[in-house]
Amino acid sequence: MAIYKTINGEKVQLNARQIKASILKNTGWTEQEYNKNRYTLKNKLRTYEAFQRAAGYEVQEQSPVEILYYQTRQQKKQGSNYKMSAKLAEIYKQTSYGSKNAIQHALSSNKARKRQEAAYNAETYNSFKQFIKASPQAKRLWEGIENPVKRRKALEALADELHYIQKKDKEYIKNQAIPFGDVTGSETELNWFPMDDWLEQPNTTKN
Repeated sequence: MAIYKTINGEKVQLNARQIKASILKNTGWTEQEYNKNRYTLKNKLRTYEAFQRAAGYEVQEQSPVEILYYQTRQQKKQGSNYKMSAKLAEIYKQTSYGSKNAIQHALSSNKARKRQEAAYNAETYNSFKQFIKASPQAKRLWEGIENPVKRRKALEALADELHYIQKKDKEYIKNQAIPFGDVTGSETELNWFPMDDWLEQPNTTKN
């Protein structure tokens, strides 16, 4: 995805050198620190994506530099009030493997896979715990789906339907993607939400 910035009233696409310069300016990192953080995030990001694919979902590779750009920009803007999104926190909690072969080896290991699943479930619950406590439907999804990736996507879908996403200013806004922000609960039951589909369908049918 291209990164744009408005300069003198004109929307301009930033090149790689400008994006890197912006990250260095926002963080105060040295060249070595930048490369280390980019490399670590890249490895964690690829682990996160591999875990999603292993659960049966199609995932496009994301750019670690793009993530760093937006993350550091928000950190600079919000200062001590900065709060990492649930999705980004989930990525950073992944293990940093150095190669695709190492990732695949870890995923093929039952012990490593269980460890990844436990970490994934913990992050999902931390992000959605108020929602799960308040919404009977969310609680049924949490308790009734074993696959950790499918469980999270089901909660995201339900929350999107309820339109409850809480911004930092505590205002409720509609039509936002659920992995970003604090999820608040609702006791509203949505009769049209396909609960049975999520609880019974194969894992590969949702993207």
